[in-house]
Amino acid sequence: MMSPVPIPAAGGTPPRRRFRAPAAAASALAAAAAMLTGCGAPAPASAQSAGCAPAPSALAIVVAVHADAAPGIPAEAGCLVNAALEADAPISVVAEDGAPYAVLTRHAYGIVPGSDTHDGDLDKARTDLIRTVTTAAARTDGDNALAALALAGQLTARTDGATAGPAWSPAVVVVSPGLPDTGKLDLTVASMATAPAGEVADAVTAAKAVPALPGTRVLWAGLGQAAGAQQPLPAAQAGNYQAIWEAVLAKAGAAAQIIPGPVSGAGTPNSAGHAIRPVPPIAQAPVDLPRAGGTAVYPNTSALGFRPDSTDLRDPAAAATAAAALAAWLTADPHRTLTVTGTTADTGTPQAQHDLALARAQAIAALITARGPDPARITTAGAGHDFPGYTPDHSPDGTLDPARAEANRTVRITLTP
Repeated sequence: MMSPVPIPAAGGTPPRRRFRAPAAAASALAAAAAMLTGCGAPAPASAQSAGCAPAPSALAIVVAVHADAAPGIPAEAGCLVNAALEADAPISVVAEDGAPYAVLTRHAYGIVPGSDTHDGDLDKARTDLIRTVTTAAARTDGDNALAALALAGQLTARTDGATAGPAWSPAVVVVSPGLPDTGKLDLTVASMATAPAGEVADAVTAAKAVPALPGTRVLWAGLGQAAGAQQPLPAAQAGNYQAIWEAVLAKAGAAAQIIPGPVSGAGTPNSAGHAIRPVPPIAQAPVDLPRAGGTAVYPNTSALGFRPDSTDLRDPAAAATAAAALAAWLTADPHRTLTVTGTTADTGTPQAQHDLALARAQAIAALITARGPDPARITTAGAGHDFPGYTPDHSPDGTLDPARAEANRTVRITLTP
């Protein structure tokens, strides 16, 4: 079974961290070589479920190498890696940083099935490959996961120009949190936590940034997981990022399998590596009611957020808690009133925007009145995208900007004491 061997931490964490070779690299690689001698055994159930038949025609391993990641080969990828080595398929390694680059380019290890030196050659190839992966280092700050996948697609593409003969079956193993902070997909923008996956994938397509991965098996480990300075993400937020990547990979023509949870056997991130901006965990803030009246704005990431193109609340329990607080505010003084206004992005027709915004406002009003207040004290309105503070959410060529569009989707509650 193949387990990742992390790059050991190497000292403190200055404001802008730069890579330094880990002092314990030699002992880590020796341990890796010892563990890899058992990789010829039958793959564990997790690896078998990933599927490795047929053997990859070409394999690329994409590893995040910034300060919030620990390069390694997870056990779940053992089946694909072994199959590629046994088939003498070309193997590449891509370092995922702000400007991804190939650490290893289409290298065939020369394994000959049935030869007298087969077992020794296979063990040496495993050791060499794990060394290449675990010692990969960032050259620049940041993380551009889209560019790393694009490079993996180039390195696993067919190069012989053949249109007939055996089918080409490339595979890519990704070991990365998948939380880029640069390039055409920046998940550090807060509104991306709830941005519809389809809108994001369409925007990546319009930017001509979808990697070319036709017919490629993609096995992804560590997606959405916290490491280093990256704080753990709420399950719903991490789940939306996974949906975004699945939508992008579908556009790329890939068949993706996401291995849930942390990378098996993951170690300590390289704290001396190049810096990456962490993705902020989006917590639902408590309902904050202006004491002297005024308007409170609740973004789609809040307790009063809705699922895409619907009146279904993202978190009904949190919405009920917010509605109870608003009901209590009304009940405390019979002269108080409030107005609930829904706003939307500039997508669809103006009438459709108005109708959706109004329906969402009415859904919030219904939650409040269900807790006692007189419905006559609540006014609802649908503003669509015509409201103060609207941020233009289309690029000059007409493409929807999913981050800005999501930021325009709000519920606004105006309190009149």
